[in-house]
Parts: sequence; C-alpha cells; structure tokens
Amino acid sequence: MTVCYVSDHWAQYVSVAGPARPSTISLEKLQLEYDHLFLRAVLHVLRNKRLGIWLFMSEMPYGTLSSSMLWRVLYVMQCAETTAPDTLNSTDNTYTCLQALREPSHQERFEKWLCEVNSSDGISLLTALAHMAMPTHHSDPSFITTIALLVFQVSYVSVSTRETYSKVGRELLAAIATAHPYVISVLLDRLRETIETVGMVALYLSKELPLFLWRPSPEEVRVIGGWLLQHPLSAVENSLACVLLEGLDWGYTQDGTLALPSSLHSEVALLVAEAYQKYLTDKPYNGFISEGIKQVTQTHTHKRTSYTRLVSEVSTHLSVSVDQVSYLASVLRLGLSPEASFSQWAWQLLLRLKLHGNTQYPQAAWSTPGSAPNPSPELTHAPNMHPVLRAVKAGLPIGCYLAIAMTTVGHRLEVFCTEGVDLLKNLIQSQHLRAAVHLLDNILPPTYPLSFYLLKNTQ
Repeated sequence: MTVCYVSDHWAQYVSVAGPARPSTISLEKLQLEYDHLFLRAVLHVLRNKRLGIWLFMSEMPYGTLSSSMLWRVLYVMQCAETTAPDTLNSTDNTYTCLQALREPSHQERFEKWLCEVNSSDGISLLTALAHMAMPTHHSDPSFITTIALLVFQVSYVSVSTRETYSKVGRELLAAIATAHPYVISVLLDRLRETIETVGMVALYLSKELPLFLWRPSPEEVRVIGGWLLQHPLSAVENSLACVLLEGLDWGYTQDGTLALPSSLHSEVALLVAEAYQKYLTDKPYNGFISEGIKQVTQTHTHKRTSYTRLVSEVSTHLSVSVDQVSYLASVLRLGLSPEASFSQWAWQLLLRLKLHGNTQYPQAAWSTPGSAPNPSPELTHAPNMHPVLRAVKAGLPIGCYLAIAMTTVGHRLEVFCTEGVDLLKNLIQSQHLRAAVHLLDNILPPTYPLSFYLLKNTQ
C-alpha cells in the first residue's frame, strides 16, 4: 500500500513539475529513487511467497516506472518461481535482463512453471505482465512488443499452456492492442510464422482484437490478400483474412474524412472481386444470398404470391443477414457452407467500403474527368479494373455493383445512362436489392439539378 500511495504522489508531481521546470533535484534522480523503491517492494513481496501474491502484483502501479526498470521488474517477475531468491537481487543491469529474457531456456522454464502452478496464479501473473504494457509516460515499443509476444506464445503457441490460458490471453492481448494498436501488426507477423500451430483459435483472437483502431501497412495488406487468394475457403488463412478485413474501420473519423485511405477501399474491393470469381464463378448464385432467395421461393411454391411481396421478403432476409451476422458467426455457429459464408461476407464488406466519389470526395461528385482528387477509372481501359470487367462480362452481380461504384459508369451521368442502367437492372433482377439501393443513394442526389437530362433519356 505504501508503494501505491507513493506512486500516486509521484505521478502527480511529474505531471505538475514536468521536464521543462527546473528543480534543485532533477526529475531523473527522483525517478531513479522511486524505481529502486518499487523494485525493493517487488522483491520483498516475491521472496515471502504468500498466498495471492500474484493477484497483488497484478494491481501494482507499473505506469510510473521508467523504461529501464520495467525491463528489470519483468525479468524478476518471470524468474521469481524458477530462480533462487538471492539471485534476484543481482539483477541490477538492464542489458543483462534483456539478454536473459531472450534466451529460449528462460522461456521454457517460464512455460514449465505455468503448467505446474495453480491456474489462478498463472492468470494473475499474465495479467500483471499485461498491465506493465499499458500506457505509461515511458512508452517503450520494444518492451510492449516483448510482453505481447510473451502472452501470445503462452496463450496460443505453447501446446502445454494454451489450453489453460487461451481465453485470458485473448482478453489481455486485446487490452494491450487497444492501448497500442501497432501491437496488432506484431501479432499478425507472428501469426504468419505460427498459423499451422495456432489453427482455428486465431479467428477468435482476431475477432477480439480492436481491428477498428488498426492501420495496416501495404505489406500487411498484401499478406492478407495472399491468404484470401492462395488458400481455399476452408483454410484457416482464408477465414483469418476475412475476419481481419471485416474488422477494419471502413467508416469516417470525427472530422468527416475516411479512417482508412480511399486507395485501400478500392484495393480491397478489387481483392474481394477476384476472390469471389475464383471461388464462386462456377456457381455464382449458389451463395448465401441465393440460398435465401431459394428458401423464400420454395415457401411460395404452392401459393399465389405477388412479385412485390416476394421481393419484400427477400429484402428483409438480406437486411437481417448482412447486418447482424459476422463472418466468424456464419462459419462457426450457423453451420453455413464455406461458399455461402464467403458470399455473405463479400457482399457485406463491399457495402461498407466507400467506393463511390460521393462517399470519398462529396465535393467532387459528377466532376469532369481530371478535376476530381482521384478521377474515376474507365471500366474498359484501366488495367486494375480487369477483375471487375471480367465479372461484368460474365454477368455477375458483384461486377455490376463494382462497375457502377468504382468507375466512370457511376460517376459520369451520360455513361451511367448508356451503360450503368443495364448494370443496375442486372442487380435488381438478381435480387441484390440492398446493393441497388446503396448505389442509387450515391448516384441520385447529384442528378437532381439535371432531372431534365434523365427525363429525356430513353433508358
């Protein structure tokens, strides 16, 4: 309790004094004194080995420690049960602690202890380690990364410990990633190396992570794209790619700009189009949406029901399914086929992406070619639009949607009237009513001043 009170006062003093305010006793010296007081308290608690010490350690105020002392405390806490108490006093060198923490034998001893100890003590220790990685005024990315990888190793990679600690590990990693979103990149890189060992539980971990805070790099997007295109629908890598893309923030920030670059929205849309054609082209209407249509149709086989009522029921079915069912739920709980789950996921994601100029740059809608910040590409001439063009020629509704949303077909009024109307008709006839309404919401408002043009157009 004494350390907690001192820590509170020290944190208040640091916030008030600050490094710019001179003092007869420098903040560095005071920080050093506080660090050693904290270390002595930790050593005293660990040497006594009383019941519940790890629960007590999980509540210690680590946020006021310096970066160098955090490394030493981390080493001491991991070695408390596997090293003689007297040797813990000799950990006065941060570099020595760093080297010891990186030794495989040290990790093996730590995992062995976690197997033998009461699970509640192990959970309390992991919680204490995670709390050490929470925001501090001495934020050390290397230290935070070390903690995250340690928790990941114990919770998901180590066969001897993951059954006991996977659930708490998932929660702790989510808490660390919420405080430091770049940790998601660290975990993704580690998953690339251990995906065969981790298996399906990687989906639960990814679902728990605050992916809406993550800003993936181009290299990481390529990794996700490789998982999506190079592995079958039943593979963990493919499902993991779906969960990651589904969890990103495809909306707006508080100032009204896109949370993720518009180029990433377009890149992911083309990626989804390519994957959709690869896995579902042979049976383009056998996915989740068409299954819903089939169910409604069969229900009305022996009844005379108007076309309007049928469309209404299909629309309601789509609305509930797309809005409320995540990809992970469709795979693991609803028991849908991989193709059905993927079709549902693809449409759900595409409707969230900001692909049209009105959603990316509202002030540049219906502008002349070259005047918009990012002019819309031509469907038949832009090389990167080849997956969309191929889907349009095949009559796939997903191609019709993307052609209107991403190219000049949906951004130039004359092109929309000559080419886009037929594509929109294809969407409606295929019962993709939500997608059609989504497009009309983007296309119609800028045309209100040009209503005479639409009225005179035969289409």
